[in-house]
Amino acid sequence: MKKVLLSLAVVLAAAGCMSHPASVPEGYAGPVAKVEDSSVLYGMRRVDVFYMSHIDGRQISDSLSYTRATSSAFTPMTGDVLDREITAEQHTVTIGARVVYSMGIMEWYSPVYEVLGDVAFRPEPDKRYVVTGKLGEGYSAVWIEDKKTKEIVTKKIVMRN
Repeated sequence: MKKVLLSLAVVLAAAGCMSHPASVPEGYAGPVAKVEDSSVLYGMRRVDVFYMSHIDGRQISDSLSYTRATSSAFTPMTGDVLDREITAEQHTVTIGARVVYSMGIMEWYSPVYEVLGDVAFRPEPDKRYVVTGKLGEGYSAVWIEDKKTKEIVTKKIVMRN
């Protein structure tokens, strides 16, 4: 019972840290845009996560870390993702995509596709963007697109498996 309570406390603490993404510098009062991570849920045990993890080299809260911190063998995966504000100016952002399983041991015998890289990104004020892509055998890619128009606004980071 102590192990279960300790595990639950660690997951809740990690989830609490993820709920406040520090993507806009403190004191910034200029224009912002919104960028949300995305996911594709495959049943209760696997999710593909598309995320932004760094802005101009500065680490921010991301959905991959959040998913790993809140997933366990005892609860179904939800595919919940983070949404954050970003200053509306030129940036270099790190985006990635990865398969995540509810139990880490599943990675030993199940396919794990992953892609990660930096892209130039200049969000427009008051617009919404989404990190998205495709993960699979032979081809994996991640990019940022305008949420409303679906127009791709960054280069694609591509990995041919």
